[in-house]
Amino acid sequence: MDLRSIIALAAAGAVATTTALVAQPATDTKPKTPTPTKPVQPEKPAEKKPAPTTPPEKQPTDAKQPGDKAPDGSGMSQEEELAWTLASMTNDNHQRLEEMLGDWDCKAKFWMDPSAPAMEMTGTSKNAFVLGGRWLRQDFTSTFMGQPFTGLGYTGYDNIKKTYIGTWMDTMTTGMMTSEGKFDEATNTYTFTGWILDPMNKKNAFRHVMKIDNENQHTFSMFESKGGEAERKTAEMVYTRKK
Repeated sequence: MDLRSIIALAAAGAVATTTALVAQPATDTKPKTPTPTKPVQPEKPAEKKPAPTTPPEKQPTDAKQPGDKAPDGSGMSQEEELAWTLASMTNDNHQRLEEMLGDWDCKAKFWMDPSAPAMEMTGTSKNAFVLGGRWLRQDFTSTFMGQPFTGLGYTGYDNIKKTYIGTWMDTMTTGMMTSEGKFDEATNTYTFTGWILDPMNKKNAFRHVMKIDNENQHTFSMFESKGGEAERKTAEMVYTRKK
């Protein structure tokens, strides 16, 4: 509504009021009691909703990050799981030991005293893979110095250390001989080194050499250095495949 309309309505209202006052008789001038009205209630402010506590979900990504956990629930990262898998598997280093599988006759010589003649012995050896091809087990049987003699040896390859491992036990001692070694492809030879304590509690270093002569023969030689003395040969054992 514009200003002119408002003025017109006001003028008309004033005229009508004046006419009514002149035309109507006087009435009771006692003021009327106003009708009570309900107070207007103020509007309540809108309640604030608490902020969400759950973090937003991450969008999946196909790119694998270093240190990602393996999906099998093992708790290991994918790199750790791969390392454990490779450490447990056999490989060419284990398969190379197949050359010594089977049954063998053995002729041995021992030099207890370098100035004395060698002591000779014969025996048999049965070699077989155990633990899924991880270890070559050797069961040796003979007679030495008039007494029954048996020995038990294991040869394997440690994927973590990246070296061959050898162990030996027999009926002439309560100790275990352990050694570590390498394979030389040029000479087809394994060389192991280690040390043992003799009955006098002296530490003696040794070197074991296993040469694969051919598919039907291999030769084992033992060298020892007692009490810091020069190394000398103390044993030689020639294994020939049984026919």
